Amino acid sequence: MFILLHSRLHNFVVSPDGIWHHVAVTWENINGTYEIFVDGQLLGNGSGLQNGNVIRNGGHIILGNDKDRSGFTVKDAFSGNISRVNLWDYVLPRKTIELLSKRCGKENGELVAWRDFRGGTFHGVVNIREPSSCKRLQ
Repeated sequence: MFILLHSRLHNFVVSPDGIWHHVAVTWENINGTYEIFVDGQLLGNGSGLQNGNVIRNGGHIILGNDKDRSGFTVKDAFSGNISRVNLWDYVLPRKTIELLSKRCGKENGELVAWRDFRGGTFHGVVNIREPSSCKRLQ
């Protein structure tokens, strides 16, 4: 899996073990600090990412593909299962991210909630799982 944040590429392995994995990315605009978590564990971070930038209403959220001059291409598309995508308008504390990674909650992001994604447009091979087949981690 990789996460591309304005030309900053972060590669990491998410085991293809058949179980759900929780991925969380935080970003704050004052210092441009960001963190990447998988299953509650910090795997990457940085700063200086879009300092002072404000995300305005009315934009598009693109998950599982890169936005480039060629537009949507199947070879770049996410292929797999997805569930419980949420966006908050503040940085979730690390402890909250850790707790969310260990349960199959029904939380809703304050900015964009899972119900908003379910009604979106999908390209590629994406299976919407509702409810997810998430299993609580011990």
